Amino acid sequence: MWKRLLVCTALAASAASHGAEVIGYVLAVDGQWFAGSSSEPLVVGAPVEAGSTLSVRSASSSDRIIVLAARSGAVLAARNCSEADACKEALTLPATVTTRRTGANWSGTLDKVLARVAGEPDRYVSNLSRRSMLLRDAVLKWDQGRADFGPLFGTLPSGSYEVVLSKFNCSSSKPCAPMPLSFRFQWAPGSGLTPAVAGLEPGLYDMSARSEGKTADPVQARSWLLLVPAAELVSTAQRYSAALSLVDSWGPQVDSATKRSFARATLDALSER
Repeated sequence: MWKRLLVCTALAASAASHGAEVIGYVLAVDGQWFAGSSSEPLVVGAPVEAGSTLSVRSASSSDRIIVLAARSGAVLAARNCSEADACKEALTLPATVTTRRTGANWSGTLDKVLARVAGEPDRYVSNLSRRSMLLRDAVLKWDQGRADFGPLFGTLPSGSYEVVLSKFNCSSSKPCAPMPLSFRFQWAPGSGLTPAVAGLEPGLYDMSARSEGKTADPVQARSWLLLVPAAELVSTAQRYSAALSLVDSWGPQVDSATKRSFARATLDALSER
């Protein structure tokens, strides 16, 4: 973790000392890729300078690199070595970004989100059993120990569910109630409020839900959810929605696992605002 963060810091300091413009950040990298004459291999979150060349050492078919534009968050450059002869020549980044993008400006945010992915890559990976479905992560309203699960459970069958919540980012300086929290939730469209749960506070949670009853094939679901007070719901949901729109705009150039890691790291960052 620390080595990756130190590499990112060193590369950023190097760009600043040369007066070079940081044009983008590495979103994903497999294999040993280098910028220009640098001896430090690029890592997720590393800044790259305008006009620099990116090359891979001893390329294999599994090697790849994806760079996002620093301001817009759009895919600035991508190279996949699984394509024949794709990595024989270096990838040259543009000297300037001339394309315009409407929507959120990611300057000063993109590097912070990617630093989270670089620091704890396994944290943002989705681990599912074969029987579990993955619900889309969500920002939900919290009110006095209750949460509005309506937007999250909308695609699930009505019925009684056993819900287990485990909160992230607990520490000695930010203590949480004993985890995990477990409760029964009666879901039906139009009745998404959970019962009041002792210890349920605003914050980021990993949720698992399992339908109750005599069925031989119960519904099992997993998701991350960020609970926020009503006064913060609209602004936080808008910021997260902007991240999802950005991720969707990357299209097939970026795999679904990388997209989900970025979205979850954004949700994690929003939880600490």
